[in-house]
Amino acid sequence: MSWTCPKCDRQLPWQDYRHYCQRVNLDSLFEGRSPELVLVLDKILAEVADWPKVLIGVSPNCIVFTRRVGFLMIRPMKKWLDLKFYSTVAHPENR
Repeated sequence: MSWTCPKCDRQLPWQDYRHYCQRVNLDSLFEGRSPELVLVLDKILAEVADWPKVLIGVSPNCIVFTRRVGFLMIRPMKKWLDLKFYSTVAHPENR
């Protein structure tokens, strides 16, 4: 069951979940960036948003995907998206 922070309106996995407590507009992260980056983010959002119990939050530097803990962070850079996946299991594939 998720919890919504009354100060920033961000959905979080539980009350007292540590987060950047400030309202950040997703569009502000893409100001001055190419439309292709927005298109890539839209495709990722369309896929991940349907996963069960996934919460999506926006901080001043990145978009954070959580389900009990953060598992994906997307930082819009000038010409690319910096994607970081976190897992409790080591994966044998090369990066």
